[in-house]
Amino acid sequence: MESMLQAVVALLTSCCNGSEEKKPQHETLNLQPQQPQQQPYQPYPDQQQQSPYQPPPQQPPYQSFPEQQPPYPHQPPPQLQQQPQQQYYQPSQEQQQPYPPQHAPQQQPSFSEPPHSHQQYAPHHQHQQNQHHQQLQQPSPQPAPQPPTHAPTQPPLSYASAAGAGTASQKPQSHPAVAAPHPSPVAVVASHPTPAAVKPTVVPAPTAAELSDLAAAAAQLWNLDANRLVPGKDYELNLQAATKVYGQDDMASEPLFKNVRPDIFQSHPTFSTFFALLDNYHAEAGVAETVGAKEIAEQNTFLIELMKTAPIQYVHKYLQTKNLAPADPTEFRHLLKDLWFTLYKREVANDSSAFEHTFVGEIRTGQGLIGFHNWIQFVVEERKGRADYRGFVLPRGANPRTKPSEHAHILSFQLSWQGQVKPVSTFFIGTSPEFELALYTLCFFAGTDSNPMVLDDSHVAIKCHKFNSARGPRMGSCYAESG
Repeated sequence: MESMLQAVVALLTSCCNGSEEKKPQHETLNLQPQQPQQQPYQPYPDQQQQSPYQPPPQQPPYQSFPEQQPPYPHQPPPQLQQQPQQQYYQPSQEQQQPYPPQHAPQQQPSFSEPPHSHQQYAPHHQHQQNQHHQQLQQPSPQPAPQPPTHAPTQPPLSYASAAGAGTASQKPQSHPAVAAPHPSPVAVVASHPTPAAVKPTVVPAPTAAELSDLAAAAAQLWNLDANRLVPGKDYELNLQAATKVYGQDDMASEPLFKNVRPDIFQSHPTFSTFFALLDNYHAEAGVAETVGAKEIAEQNTFLIELMKTAPIQYVHKYLQTKNLAPADPTEFRHLLKDLWFTLYKREVANDSSAFEHTFVGEIRTGQGLIGFHNWIQFVVEERKGRADYRGFVLPRGANPRTKPSEHAHILSFQLSWQGQVKPVSTFFIGTSPEFELALYTLCFFAGTDSNPMVLDDSHVAIKCHKFNSARGPRMGSCYAESG
């Protein structure tokens, strides 16, 4: 019995143990509401900002456009190697001209040798001069010939404005006595358009009456001035009020020249080549002039054009007949160059010349404005605001109630230039450069210190101041004075 009980107990025990092993194990329940796992904040793409704790992604170095990239120290990138080297703007030949179009021949000999003296035309120097000129005429190696270039049909603004295109409505103010900057001697020399076929000028030989009377020769020169401008057509004057030589007030509130036809510098070669010479000088006496290749070329061009005109050819015949000049035209051109362009001492060595004093003007300490006797120079400087017309001056003994004609070619007036006043100066108005230079050359070689004559129905006297130098007689000044 007892054994049966033990067997039952053992059976029950084994059944309980088996049920416990098969019982599934349950996880501990979590009564808190389950929340999704929180993710870090991610802004929208347009709101994203770089975290202060995270450096921004590294960017490639700035690459500029090829034309903006600086030169590399070693080898430039391939894209720059393929591009041609950038060329700076180069103006055309016509745009480089600071002066009016000039009419120079295609080939010009260089006359940079020392100037000839007036005494070098004696017979015993003839052989030496002929050898010298033969050397100048020998052809030098030249590059392949190029087709001739022509200047533009429109005149450059530099001289069109200076010559007074249009009507001047307001008088320029006077400027202090400061010299204009001297141009660089390496400036480009303007080329000349090839003029149309010109008929050779037939110049009459001086008559016996003209050879014996300088006034008659001067009257013939006046008649030969074919390039003289026509008042009222080529230019207009505004005389305004009269003043006195000792007058202190400016009696003219407007410019003297209302207008000047600007194309005269294109139609008349001597006007354009003369214009090119006006800015080659310092205004102050006592400052040595520097003559470079540009200035020499402009002088030669001007002289070559002069030799084609009737007034110069007439003076050459006149002086040759009286044994005052060489017969050879080239030697006579050298004589003109020596007379007008050779530098001499006024205050210091090489600070003046006959051309500068007579046609351009100078400012001298203690004297103020001296020289300045050319109307073209006055037009140019008046348009630039450096010259001021202060009223006309009547000749001595004239009726004070009279007024000069605005069509007259001879006029005396008071002026100032760069702040320096000249009480009175007499100008030829509208005459050509060749006429004035021929007249003054004639008076220098064949006249006296004062040469009375009648030109354009006006009594004038050509004053010619001479002095001697180591190279021969020189011209200190030459100008007209109302009679």
